[in-house]
This record gives sequence, C-alpha cells and structure tokens, in this order.
Amino acid sequence: MKNKKKIVLTGGGTGGHLYPVIAMAEEVKRKNKEVEFLFIGIKGRAEEKVVPSLGYPIKFVLAEGFPRQKKPITFLRFFFKTTLGTLMAAYYLLKFKPSLIISTGGYTSAPVIFANAFLSKTGLIKAKSFIHEQNAIPGKLNLLASKLVDCIGVTFPQTLSFFPQKKSYLVGYPVRRDIGKKDKKEARDILGIKQDSRVLLIIGGSLGSKTINHAIVNALPKLMEKENVVVIHQTGNSPKYNGYKDTIKLLKKKGWQKLPDRYHPLEYIKDIDLYYAASDLVICRGGSGTLHEIMASSLPSIIIPKPGLPGDHQAMNALELKKKRVAKIIYEEISFKNGKSEMAVNPRLLAEKSLTLLFNDKKKTEMSKRAKELFVSNPIDKIGDILQSLLNGSFPENHNKFSFYESYKPSLINLEGNSLINALEEMEKDGKLNLLSQDELKYLKYKADGYLMSERWQTRNNGVKLVGLTKYEKRISFLLYLIKEKKPAPFLHRLLGGDYIQVGFIRRNIIYAIIRIAKWNDDVFNIILEALSDPYFEVRSVAGKAISFFAEVIQKEQKEQFMEFLKRNIHDKNIEVASESIKAVGSIGESNEILKEIERFLIHPNWIIRNALIEALTKLFVRKIISKKEIEMIISKLLLTCNDFQPSFPLKKSLSNLLNIINKK
Repeated sequence: MKNKKKIVLTGGGTGGHLYPVIAMAEEVKRKNKEVEFLFIGIKGRAEEKVVPSLGYPIKFVLAEGFPRQKKPITFLRFFFKTTLGTLMAAYYLLKFKPSLIISTGGYTSAPVIFANAFLSKTGLIKAKSFIHEQNAIPGKLNLLASKLVDCIGVTFPQTLSFFPQKKSYLVGYPVRRDIGKKDKKEARDILGIKQDSRVLLIIGGSLGSKTINHAIVNALPKLMEKENVVVIHQTGNSPKYNGYKDTIKLLKKKGWQKLPDRYHPLEYIKDIDLYYAASDLVICRGGSGTLHEIMASSLPSIIIPKPGLPGDHQAMNALELKKKRVAKIIYEEISFKNGKSEMAVNPRLLAEKSLTLLFNDKKKTEMSKRAKELFVSNPIDKIGDILQSLLNGSFPENHNKFSFYESYKPSLINLEGNSLINALEEMEKDGKLNLLSQDELKYLKYKADGYLMSERWQTRNNGVKLVGLTKYEKRISFLLYLIKEKKPAPFLHRLLGGDYIQVGFIRRNIIYAIIRIAKWNDDVFNIILEALSDPYFEVRSVAGKAISFFAEVIQKEQKEQFMEFLKRNIHDKNIEVASESIKAVGSIGESNEILKEIERFLIHPNWIIRNALIEALTKLFVRKIISKKEIEMIISKLLLTCNDFQPSFPLKKSLSNLLNIINKK
C-alpha cells in the first residue's frame, strides 16, 4: 500500500537488547494499522531464532564488538567487519526505504546506524532514527551512534549526561505489554505445575551463564530436598557456550542420570510472561531488561550481577533494587578448580537464600508489593508517543520528567580503577574506612575479585590493593597463590626490565595487603621470607616493613630465619631496602650482639639509614634487648647531620623520641 509505514528494527545479540526493540515495534503496530517491519541483526545471536518466531522478517549483516584488548589484529577485525556490515546494511536500507529506524544500540546495530547516517547525508533515504540506551553507563558504540541519530531514549536519569541534551529523552525501559498481565493459577495450569508448588525461575540470560548454570546444578540436591519446590532453569545457548549441553553434562557428572520431575532445564524460554506469572522467585543477572520485567511481574528476585561490564552497570542496578528492598544480591567470587582460578557463584549460599525466600511468604509479599510500586507505569507509553512523532515527521517535546528511578547519588561504588583506590586510601588516611556500610564492603570485595581475574596486570594490581583496603581475609590464599607464581614474563617485557608475569608492583602490594589484613600464619611467614630475596627492591623493602609490623606474633625460630636474610639486606645498595631491614632488625633482634651488625651505620653518609638506625635502637631499648648505658654510648657516636632539607627534620625527631624514652626509664 502507498501509505504503509516502513520501519527497520535493529539491536540484538542478547535478550536485553532484543526484547526492548520488539516491545517498541509492538507499540508502533498498536498505534498504526498499516506498518511494515524489517529486522537487521547478526547470525548466531538471539535474534536469529526469536525474531522469525515472532513473525518479523530478518536480514543479517556482519558486526563486531569494540575491542577491549589493544591488539592490532582485533582492531583490524573490528574495522573490517564493521565496514563490510555497514555496506550490507546500506544495501538493505536502500532496498527497503524505511521511514523510521528503531535501535536498542550495541555493536549489532552499529552498521545500520552508520549506514543510515551516510545515506541520509547523501539524500538517498530520509529515515528518522531513534536509539534506546538500557544501561546506566552507555557503551562506546552507543556514544558514537548518538551523534548520528535524531533521538535518544534513556532508562536512567544519570545517563542523560552522556548524550546531547536537546535530543535525549528520559523514558525508562520499554517492557512488553503482555509482561505481568497473566494470572498465576492459569499460568500454572498451562505449564502443568501444581498450585501449591514453590516455583523458582532461573534466567541467566539468553546466551547462557556458565557460573549460574554450574551453581544451580551444585545447589540442586539441596533445592530438591523440599518436596514442593519446582525449579525452572533457562540454561541459554550461544555459539561460544552451549549452556544446555553443558548443564546436562554436569548433571550426569554429578550423578543425576535421571532428572528430578520438579527440575526443568530449558535451553530458551519463549513465553517468558507465562513463566513469570507461574513463579514465586526469580534468580537472574542484573541487566536492566530482566529487572524491569521482574518488577512489572511484581516478583522478588535474587540478582547475580555479571562482572566486568562497562560501568559495572549490572551491579549498580542490583544495588539500587536492594536499596529499595525489592531484591537480594549474590556476587560471583574467585574459586579454584583443577589448579586454576575462575569466577563462580557459591551454590550453598544460592540454595540457602533461595529456600529462605521461597518459604517466607511474608517477605515475598512485601518484596512483591515494593516491586509493583516501583514499576509505577509502563514506559512504553511515553516511548510510543516519541516514536509516533518521529514516524509522522516531527519531533516530540522534551520535558524529561520521569519518576521511575531516582538519580544515583555520587558515591564510592560509582568509582572505578585508580579513582576508587585513591578514594579508599584517602579514607584510610583519615581513619574513615570503618564507616563503609556492609553493602559497600560486599560490593567492593566483589569488585576486588573481578579485578584479580583480569588479564591486565594494572587491573589485577588494583584488585590486590582492594583486598587489603577492604581487609578481605578470605582472599589471602589467592594473593599467596599469585605471589608464588614465578612464571617468567614475555621476552620483550624482560628486555624492558620486567621479571615475572606477576610484576613487582603486584608482589609488593600483595605484602602491603597482608599487612593491612593483619593475618599471620605459616604461609604468610614463608612468603615474607621469600620476599626478602625478591629481585624487585620494593618487594624486599616492604618485606622488612611486614616483619616490623608482625614482630609481636613471629615465633622465635621464624625470627632466626628472618635474621639470616636481614643481616644481608641491611647492606643492600638500595636505601629503602637497607633502612626497612635495619628497622626490622630492631623489631625482632633477640641479642645485643645485633649491635655489631648495625652500629657501623652511625656515620653512614645517608641520613635515612641513620634515622632507621635510631628507630631500630628505640625498639631494641623498649624491648629491653639493650641497656640504657649501651644506647647512650651508641648515641654519642651518631653523626647528626642531614644532606637534604625537610620541614620536620625526621632524624632529629627520631632522636628526640629516643631520648625521651630513655629519660623516662
């Protein structure tokens, strides 16, 4: 028909990007009788199966996510696929000639946005364009695409600051109208679930979550102990990870040759609205789409955020809902398996939290009520109005009045990397680390685990620092595992002065973290002993500090072993190593014979060494290793000069401190 409106839909890869664009398409269809759609996506992703099943025609282009690793080959592949994908998208756009392009962003939609921008500039097509950003922190490609589209809709208030103000709209998340509308009794009858069952729904994402799948399998014996618990488990599937096959394989490995009648593993759930209606509790990732659908269905949830995403937006979403008492959070943690470390979900904790909520009707009712209150109205109404304006060739008014979520207040948990570490170190300096809430501490520990698993040593180094700053005692064994890893660095790295894969900065900060946590055992002793011979001077230096710090709990035979190395290190050519070793000698030396070792530093040309000697003498005197007469004789030989200027003159300050102690005796 001549007046038929033509619309291109794009943005898939995962359900989080796919279902919002489907919701928007259905809203446009509801408002317009004559409308034709074409979906443009990529093969092997969620849209390949879902879109045709919903009755939308689909075409495929090439696309590649923005490279995270700074390797030339990854950038070349990204550039090649995106360029070729853009040419393919341009061909489909020229052939279809749409009036409107609706996108939910991400790399799958980038070729369509780029092609439309080029074709519009040349006048070959005249299509308005709308992009919806679901997450609080937009990705790189969405930021670039925002400069090329007519309108941008965002879910969260704080996201507005990333995009051009005049064409950005605060709209919320578009949830399909059928979500949250079905009756529980009817849904259970359709699915064949007994009405008195406690139904646990697990949806780890359309592409599958290995960590969640494995946790559910390991938690299954505990969950099945309760006779009326029904577990519906969407395992997911993708070209890189076949969640269904992996789950079944693990179930058999765990002895489940025949699956329990009340456990239902499903590769993908198409009629998700039906399953939401039948459920009592949902275990899910922290993607904006899933969480909005759960709130629209008035369901309580346990959120397991996916680590390592831009802005850690899933954890941000989860914390916001926990704050509003709609959800509980379980973070992934580091786990050892077959001698390797990986991220995992604690199955015991998952089973305990799930069963506690499933059988606490009062708590479930409260959480369901709050979820319903939070989902005040479906944002699809506002989005539909914007799309209709664009389809009619005009632009909607931009008021940005929306009460779905409060703006995030700037806080510690919004910081990343070095900024986060610097803020925590300032708090430590001011004695305010103990003011962190339990939620903040749990989040920071989860953050530490994510950093520790990074392939980039700089990120891993921040993880080590976080372990110390949060006193994450549970991670000491992992830090000791890292510091003992003496795998040589790549050849080029060694040419530039590096030594091991776990670089010197990491080894140094591991010992600082151990000092902060203040936990002493035989493993820590062995690491400090080994660190005294480390090739990197800062590691030898901080090992001396650790000995001084732990002096009171170090056993006699351990002190003797330390002293053998310290006697050598006090002569180290590096001033930091020598000075910290001298102080350590003062902390653990058990005989006044040690004076022969350190007395020679009385006239050392560097004042820092002499200052360390005074501190060592102070400790030896306080510990009653040397007498007042001995220390007075030593002080009389001290060279009290300084070859640099500091306002406080540390050498004089240390000497005054020692004299005050002597005079009080």
